[in-house]
Amino acid sequence: MRLIITMLWVMLLPCALFAQWEFREVIRPGLGSVECVRALSDKTILAIDGFDYVHVSRDAGWTWTLLDSLPRKYSGGLIHSFEALDEQSVLVIKGWFMYRVHADSGVVEELFNVGPESPYPCDSIFARPFHLSRSLNGELWLQLDGGQVLTSRDNGLTWTCELDTNLQKVTQGRRLYFVNDSLGFAIQWGGSQGLWRTTDRGSSWRTLDFNSEIWHVLPEDDGTVIAIGYQQWLSSDFGATWEHIPSPNLWTCSTAVRIDSLRAVAVGQMDVICTSDGGRTWSHGLDLQWEDRVRLSRITDPFHLDATPNGTVYLVHRNGVLISSTGCSDTIVTVSDRPPEESPPFCVVPNPATDQITLRVVHGPTTFVVTSSLSGQQMITVTVDEGEAPFIMNVHRWPAGHYLITRRDAHGIQTRAFVKL
Repeated sequence: MRLIITMLWVMLLPCALFAQWEFREVIRPGLGSVECVRALSDKTILAIDGFDYVHVSRDAGWTWTLLDSLPRKYSGGLIHSFEALDEQSVLVIKGWFMYRVHADSGVVEELFNVGPESPYPCDSIFARPFHLSRSLNGELWLQLDGGQVLTSRDNGLTWTCELDTNLQKVTQGRRLYFVNDSLGFAIQWGGSQGLWRTTDRGSSWRTLDFNSEIWHVLPEDDGTVIAIGYQQWLSSDFGATWEHIPSPNLWTCSTAVRIDSLRAVAVGQMDVICTSDGGRTWSHGLDLQWEDRVRLSRITDPFHLDATPNGTVYLVHRNGVLISSTGCSDTIVTVSDRPPEESPPFCVVPNPATDQITLRVVHGPTTFVVTSSLSGQQMITVTVDEGEAPFIMNVHRWPAGHYLITRRDAHGIQTRAFVKL
């Protein structure tokens, strides 16, 4: 009996325990630190170090190559924004200038000067850029610290000044996060006791008071919006109404990323918190060391966290990056600790479940067999081909109870347990 209980306890361990942070060196120790990371695709990752050198990985972060350096015009200047454009390029705002970095060729292309020599003067009022964001429909929003706003619908090739005075008034000193052409949010730079919401592209705004500092918003196409702050908030109707979510307190959130509809990770000055159920519950992840806290706090607009389309999470760490399949582990391992050719762990979310479950890691061809842990009845057997992760399984017709999911692939067999409510 004790053996059976022990086996069930091991199978019910949280997914985070099966997905550690794995460290990969980008530059050699003593040659500086990595400041920014952006995932362009499942395989192509870009990083910029503290000396403005650009590094690329074409194998999901395991090996890195030096591409080029950003020009040091007008004494260089801080990197203000770093936004992926497509699978081979990123847009970088540094100082007064905007650059496109090409991962395939290594070319650093100057697009235009957004300062005094800018061809888009926005009523001839010149100011430094301080925030660049992309809406869910692909439109780029560039903010200047004088309140001016420029938008682009062609990945930064051409820009248009947004002349609405209410938009300029509200966005001065605040960061914009637009969902589509009309719906967007604005957050006070450095955090505020709430946020602003517009449904008419900034012509009018509604103030939302959370009685808690908010630093980031993470919207999704399905209407869910996560507000990241000292405390966390969740909306299911594009921010019209909000629900407070009890969670670990996050001290001064530096950056946050929505991995998919279920998972999100937020990085503070002290630690990392994560969710795997769309923001309903949050758990504590990695504790940051003192040297990491000092470095992360000095970046103007941090972008030291990102995720690939397949859900791999990348976190800047000293002279390299940490890689995780969940973003929620509290353990860092070196490359030598990674067993060769091991079968990747898989997680079942949500757990418990009512309608459907998502199997977070699928390397195919993979066979999943689900059985009732009490009766032994086999509920379903399905084979998934490579590239079809994540796999969603409908369980709404199954009786309530405990179930075991067995995964078989070329590397071996693994079993997880989940509860059907």
